[in-house]
Amino acid sequence: MLGGCNDLEYIEYYNKRMSQFSDDGETLQGSYGFRWREHFGGDQLGVIIERLRNDPTDRRCVLQMWDPYVDFNTESVDVPCNTAIYFKVRDGKLDMTVSNRSNDVIWGAFGANVVHMSILQEYMAYGIGVEIGTYTQVSDSLHAYTDLFYDMYNQMEAEDAFDFYSQMSLRNPYDNKAINSFPLISTDIMTWEQDLTWFLCRAPMSSVDFADPFFSEVAVPLQDAWYLYKSEEYDEALIEVQSCLASDWGTAAYNWLNKSISNKGK
Repeated sequence: MLGGCNDLEYIEYYNKRMSQFSDDGETLQGSYGFRWREHFGGDQLGVIIERLRNDPTDRRCVLQMWDPYVDFNTESVDVPCNTAIYFKVRDGKLDMTVSNRSNDVIWGAFGANVVHMSILQEYMAYGIGVEIGTYTQVSDSLHAYTDLFYDMYNQMEAEDAFDFYSQMSLRNPYDNKAINSFPLISTDIMTWEQDLTWFLCRAPMSSVDFADPFFSEVAVPLQDAWYLYKSEEYDEALIEVQSCLASDWGTAAYNWLNKSISNKGK
């Protein structure tokens, strides 16, 4: 998304289901990143960063994703659910409010969206030169698909996951230091975006010198672990993913790989 891409081939390598959201088998019409950086004729992210750098009191920093000329009366299978994002700086922190017209709570709100948008907020805050503030989600139509919801509910019930009080110590693993984060950007925006371009062109398991450690210490181990998993080199994939220095990403990836590999062995 931060690369401003809308091509299907790259993302489909990591998620085959994405082909269901392409009208032509080549592009994704509602791709958020493309709409952030290309669709409306300019880089909205760059404009917002510059505006809030120059005037932290600016209240006009609206990141647009909904295009009425394209999205009304279209037969597309990929129409943006998130429609606009508002950025403002308060007390030296970047607050972000995401507006959503129709939000699936499992795959959307607490699935993909919370990851996509929190990374966007971290990127924007660094570019502006402020700390990360609040992330607010406004969903006009919040819903759950029952086929997914009931399966998940039954699984959580079987694992006694609803015992809230016994789980309180696990409520926020960042607070109890069970996992740690890793800075998205440690260099500068221009250097990071150059690294991003190289990363998007990188062949798995190849050697590329990145300036920003996020790519070499976090993104590369995850990418290589995925390649090893797809190559059915399961033990190597589990070893590789543990070299990810962001233990939040690394733990999530390890758990997913381990579960998926176990399911394949059944």
